[in-house]
Amino acid sequence: MFKSIAILRETSLANLLFYCTVFLIPFQKRFFLFNSFSFDTEYFIEYNSFYLSLPEITILILIFLQRKFILNNLIKLLSRDKSNLVLILFIVLISFNLFNSINLALSIHKTFHFLIWISFVFLGIHLISNFKKIFLVIKLIIVASFFQSLIAIFQFLFQRSLGLKFLGESILGVNILGVAKIDSSFGKIIRAYGTEPHPNILGGFLMTSIIFLIFYLAYLSKKSRTISNCSTWNNLKLF
Repeated sequence: MFKSIAILRETSLANLLFYCTVFLIPFQKRFFLFNSFSFDTEYFIEYNSFYLSLPEITILILIFLQRKFILNNLIKLLSRDKSNLVLILFIVLISFNLFNSINLALSIHKTFHFLIWISFVFLGIHLISNFKKIFLVIKLIIVASFFQSLIAIFQFLFQRSLGLKFLGESILGVNILGVAKIDSSFGKIIRAYGTEPHPNILGGFLMTSIIFLIFYLAYLSKKSRTISNCSTWNNLKLF
């Protein structure tokens, strides 16, 4: 009995962490290794240094909680579905690529990030077991994109960062080197980052969110039509 309660609590915590991670995906607050250095130079370069983002930390905790499921079902799942062979081949190719890498430490670091997110997708397939949970994930992505849109709009209007570094916002400014800008007749205009590391990533996330929003609105519209067509009032009108 106590074992069943412990398993139930662990599963509930895993579900909570999974949904928190879904919401935190665009909030790319990065934590760098103490006295972090770049893999290719002696100077600190953010994208070439070892770090963990906030959602990756929650994923690692989730992996620890679900370690028994991963060990027991990973080989079974990969061998059962033929489409997963593509993923296996892709991981094998990445492994071979490490031997040809100019900077082995940096390549291992990037592969580590890739495997973290692959594990998150694998656990998502396990934890999202019905349509109710699928729509909860869609809602969380839509809400997160709403906050990202507000941040991006104000960044573009003010042409600077908003002081949200604790959420992963980059330091932005028209005169800061390395910040993505647009050349116009009015001068240089910075592109909105949100809390993503680059505007293109923000654009990809918002485009995905728009697709989810259209899908969700279409579902709600179809559901409301179904309810209205089956209502008592419509049956009375039919008679």
